[in-house]
Amino acid sequence: MTNIGKYKQRQRMVIFSIGLLMLLYVASNSSNLPISWTGMKFEKQELSLASTDGYPDTEEDGIVAARKDIKLGKPKYMLYGLINSDDVQNRTNKNIEFRFGGCVLGESGYRFWSGYNSEIIRLGLVKK
Repeated sequence: MTNIGKYKQRQRMVIFSIGLLMLLYVASNSSNLPISWTGMKFEKQELSLASTDGYPDTEEDGIVAARKDIKLGKPKYMLYGLINSDDVQNRTNKNIEFRFGGCVLGESGYRFWSGYNSEIIRLGLVKK
């Protein structure tokens, strides 16, 4: 390959990289990113996996919070990892508020939501 060919190849890579970075920037500032990526027809929640609604980040507190929310008629289920919208929609026929926690497991809030989700599953509100 000639020097001109290598230059043009580098130029295309720089343009592609800049375009990709711009796309990622716009996508990261999108207010409906989880819904548009998953195709789900659920109301988007601004809360993340790190949000434990003021409870400590323990499984026990997640279970306590789940029981309280069920009594109030406002149970939730935290989704994290790769989300398949068909799978989620088939998991429940109850009035569950789905929240989107992202893709990182083991971070702050993970223990709380692990306990919370396990209680929701244990009580049969969401199929595993």
